[in-house]
Amino acid sequence: MRKRIDVPQEKRQEIFHELLSLSKENILARGAIIRVTKKHDFSRQTIKRIWEKGFKSLHMKKERKHLIESGIRNLSLNEEATMIIDT
Repeated sequence: MRKRIDVPQEKRQEIFHELLSLSKENILARGAIIRVTKKHDFSRQTIKRIWEKGFKSLHMKKERKHLIESGIRNLSLNEEATMIIDT
């Protein structure tokens, strides 16, 4: 069993952004993980995990933003309805 490597947050972000730049519509180009693996000297599995976790986090942030924005719109409509009823 291999020793677990703790990759610093800045390095993870750097690797994720590099992978993101090598992707098209969030799909990695063929050989992107191997290229980044060789450049940063981490295992293929470590680079793959960074991509998967970063992509999941990015997707969740977009969903959360959408939910917040739609909630604000709904709240605004409810507030307008309350104002009309009160007058």
